[in-house]
Amino acid sequence: MREFYCMSNKDTWGQRESIRYLSILSLGIIYVLHRENSILVFLFSWVAIILLMGNARYLRVTNNLTYFLRMTFYFLPYLLPTTFFIPIYIKINSIVVICCGIAIVFFCAWLRINLKVIKVSLSDEIIAIAPRESKYTYILRIYNTLGSSICEEIYFRSFLIQSLNETPIAMRIVVSVLCFMLSHYILPWGKNFTRKDYINQAIFGAVNAILFIISDSIVPCILLHLLANSPTVAETVRCYGRHYLRKAHFDDLLIQNNSYDELEM
Repeated sequence: MREFYCMSNKDTWGQRESIRYLSILSLGIIYVLHRENSILVFLFSWVAIILLMGNARYLRVTNNLTYFLRMTFYFLPYLLPTTFFIPIYIKINSIVVICCGIAIVFFCAWLRINLKVIKVSLSDEIIAIAPRESKYTYILRIYNTLGSSICEEIYFRSFLIQSLNETPIAMRIVVSVLCFMLSHYILPWGKNFTRKDYINQAIFGAVNAILFIISDSIVPCILLHLLANSPTVAETVRCYGRHYLRKAHFDDLLIQNNSYDELEM
């Protein structure tokens, strides 16, 4: 009788891992062909980001400090290029103000399109059934959301686009968007994103890349990213309120909903 060895899911080399290593190999090949220091810095920072952020989940949470460090490692590695004395383009002038206005208008248009879905996710009925977390967890979720909004823009716009300043504008936008989406896909939590999430990442990434090129400042990009993540922050704040500020109200709402379900049955 022939015996076959079957690997478990943990032993297999999945698509996410393949793309992760392929991205590193591609950057290595590009550096060998062009020999530009900016590409080398991008390569080393990309590897460091994958290693640090990919393994941050293995940091044991024994107290509030280690929990804070773990959440910080989910976005802080994006600031690595700044350790190589690469400037962060922060400017405030009339063009930057206009681009900030464009960012706000774009977000309002996106919000109008997705208003029904967002209203459902923030409704009392949905918030009422949200699982209870510690107060510190809710605070760290907001901290992580805000931190990632800032650090991702510094890396994928200020650093990456400026590193490719000798390439055509269209190419810089495409590379920035692809790397931005890839960073969400190849890391461990990428499996939690849906197709709609990646479409939103592509749209917002392209708009932010254009805003950065026009304004030569990271300020409009950070503003738009913070606005894009504001529904997530609002949901976290509402969940905190559900369990620690208005618990009786939402518990009564659950009882009423259960009563209606029983009557319908």
